[in-house]
Amino acid sequence: MHRKEKVLLTFIIFLAALIQSTFLDYLRIEGIKPDILLCLVIFIGLYAEKSFSLKAGLFAGVLKDVLSGGVLGLNILIFGLVAFFLGSYSSKVYRKNTILQVVICFVITFLISNFSYFVYSFSYSLAEYIKSLKIIILPITLYTCLAFYLISLFLSRTLKIT
Repeated sequence: MHRKEKVLLTFIIFLAALIQSTFLDYLRIEGIKPDILLCLVIFIGLYAEKSFSLKAGLFAGVLKDVLSGGVLGLNILIFGLVAFFLGSYSSKVYRKNTILQVVICFVITFLISNFSYFVYSFSYSLAEYIKSLKIIILPITLYTCLAFYLISLFLSRTLKIT
């Protein structure tokens, strides 16, 4: 990726953070909204080199932590790890395989949603987890995968990535 594309992606991350914390509330379905910052981190992890992926993941994590009011540092850690992992193994992913990319997004979002459930949950019973799995974790995962597909399609065409 060239410098101009990196600057554009950094601006898009900042813009996405603002959209995530304000406008996206209007697109909630049953209280669920996609994590477009995570979508961007996954996209950048798949298409950019490892060093920029890590910087972008950490930047997105800082923005999400500051704007969400959650546990400070949790998103920095999670997004940084996702970006580092994807940046390290992105050369092994066939970039024209959209289904594989959506599956990667599904797995990452599902794992992060489960991790967040256990960090923020006050009840660790199996029944409560299964209920949360059906009404929160899977819908967030599927909605984020749909958003990832649309964001990935838009960015790959805008940046002319093949």
